[in-house]
Amino acid sequence: MALALAAVQWLPGITAIAHSQRSGLGSSFASSGSFPPTYGLLALVPYLYGGFGHLGEALFFSHYNLPEVEIYMGILPVIALLSLWRPQWPSRLAARERVTWYVVGLFGLLLALGASTPLEHLFNSIPLYGQQRLQSRNMIDVAVATCVLFAGWIDRRKDAGERGVAFDRRIALIPFSLVLALAGWALIDPASLVTTLSSGVGSPAEAHTVREATLIALGFCLAAGLIVWLRPVLPPRHWLLLVAAFTVVDVGLSAATSELVSLPSNAVLAGSTAIEKQVAAHLTPGGRFVVYDPQGYRNGTSDLPSGLPDDNILAGLPSVGGYASIVSGNYAAQTLTHTTGQLNVGLFGTGNPAGLDLWEIVTAPEYFLVPLSGTPTTLRGVHQVSEAPGTDPVLPMGIDANVVDGAYPAYPAPRSAMVAGESSMWLFGESLRAAGATVLLASPADGAQIRFGRVGTDGAVRWGAPVTVAAGARSAAGPLPPGQSVGLAVQVLSGRLPAQQATIAVGPRVYELDGPLSDVVRPGPWRPLGSVDNYSLFGRTGSPHPVYALGSAGRPLPHVGVVSDSPNAETVSVRIASPTVLVRDVAWDDGWHASVTVDGGPATTLRVAPRGLVEQVRLPAGADLVTFTYRPPHWLVASALSVGASLFLFVLAVVMVVRRFRRVRQFRRRRRSEKRAAELARSAPPAVPPARDPYVVSSRGGPA
Repeated sequence: MALALAAVQWLPGITAIAHSQRSGLGSSFASSGSFPPTYGLLALVPYLYGGFGHLGEALFFSHYNLPEVEIYMGILPVIALLSLWRPQWPSRLAARERVTWYVVGLFGLLLALGASTPLEHLFNSIPLYGQQRLQSRNMIDVAVATCVLFAGWIDRRKDAGERGVAFDRRIALIPFSLVLALAGWALIDPASLVTTLSSGVGSPAEAHTVREATLIALGFCLAAGLIVWLRPVLPPRHWLLLVAAFTVVDVGLSAATSELVSLPSNAVLAGSTAIEKQVAAHLTPGGRFVVYDPQGYRNGTSDLPSGLPDDNILAGLPSVGGYASIVSGNYAAQTLTHTTGQLNVGLFGTGNPAGLDLWEIVTAPEYFLVPLSGTPTTLRGVHQVSEAPGTDPVLPMGIDANVVDGAYPAYPAPRSAMVAGESSMWLFGESLRAAGATVLLASPADGAQIRFGRVGTDGAVRWGAPVTVAAGARSAAGPLPPGQSVGLAVQVLSGRLPAQQATIAVGPRVYELDGPLSDVVRPGPWRPLGSVDNYSLFGRTGSPHPVYALGSAGRPLPHVGVVSDSPNAETVSVRIASPTVLVRDVAWDDGWHASVTVDGGPATTLRVAPRGLVEQVRLPAGADLVTFTYRPPHWLVASALSVGASLFLFVLAVVMVVRRFRRVRQFRRRRRSEKRAAELARSAPPAVPPARDPYVVSSRGGPA
């Protein structure tokens, strides 16, 4: 019944997982997020490996992230878990029910440990569950089982006896003893504790954290032990109030110092942050945006202030990547747009995701400019430097030297050689007032004349005076026209300029221009749309084409329009005189279906086929309306199972109610009959004994 009820979710889900970007990545992916055994100590000391800084502790300094491994439920539930393990413990929770919850908790623990157990390969073979990461979330099963056992521990029978009291008090000392040992270790050698149990390095901040965390936990363990010792002494009502108050304080402190207290601002909740408004103000209807920030320069994370839990999501705005779109493995492999740090700018430069209607890029200027230690005169003299956040007004979020993104290196090869009449452009990622520019040559020059220009926000170039490049020179420098510019342009007026790299001077600082995006996002189809919140925004010129028809020559045809649109359906009007191909810029998925009407006739089913990353259908001549609908694979079977199971439960409930009603009616009818019989018996006149006849002779011969 459970499988049938949930079929509407798990049956289509199996197909979705099989095609998703998380499928077939092997055990290394499935083991990502397994619960480390040493993290079990977090059930006793919640911030042993750091926290969120609310108590002056260091931020979480072990691998993975704290919200995925937080398991603290208080000390008393741990004591309850240990106490009820004894079958003779006098709980009102039946022994067989206790066994059930211990089994549930054990399975949840094994699943959460995942790759930390020899059963990893067995877990990976489980349909729907296998090959999925974040097994640590199965600790919720342990939490549920522990809560039930905690309730059974509180609800104790009165026949505990002296032996039961002594057992409880001994059990209460176990958490206290463990935390006492950790506290002693933290006080004597905190660096050893940190490096042994976590991936920390034993810094002074980490040493302070483990000492503070263990001492706080030790106080709570001592108080919990005292509550257990007072149980046979206090009246039950007073003891229950004490348990309730202690649990609120114990768990409440952990909750009040967690990420739960970091509420998003009203602007985030309303979807009206500065960056959301900036993107929304320029995003063309039908277009989508992407955030590119592989190094996560914003406060060490790659999330924008959108109020939503993951990357490439801005409230109410369509994205080509991240958790805003369910993508297939093929989609992810060709675009690398699962998170902000994975936009494959190399493939992007070749036009790979053009069909996705990517119309805006949000990125940091750090991906256009590389700060240098000084003004170089040759390519060999280029020395990149690191800058801390807040030290450079041009790169406010700082930068690391030799930044390399897996999808595209931060230091590409120099631009190709140019001859007279040719030019090259670099973007800055922001608007700057550059004083001068330099081209560094990969080989000695043969002699040429060039000029530098500044690129305006509209893509127009304002050129400066000509500069002569002497024969044999390895570089050439020149001033830029005054004013703000968003890019640098170099044009060859005569001669030949070898392969080159460019630098600019802004105030006392010098920057190299070939960052990851400067060679891809160039003036022309892309234009800067300003900056906000330390991020730059670039948009494409023109307008997107979410639905279009291709003629025999491969050119878009007119007379294509969207009649209606919803998340799971779209109707398109088409006027064509010959068979053609209709392309729809929606990521292809085998759940999409299409039908077409010709000259107002009945609808005919069409096959939706992939076209690169998007989808297409082949239309007959005279097509009128084309309707796309989305239905997950196995949807009809899954729906039938779930609806059938629901109806069965409903009928079963009705039958049970009717049968119960009949039993109640029969019971009431029997009670009424018995009541009437009793009333009749009480109202009848008493029986009169027959009068005695003195002349009757008994059988014994005497008078009767």
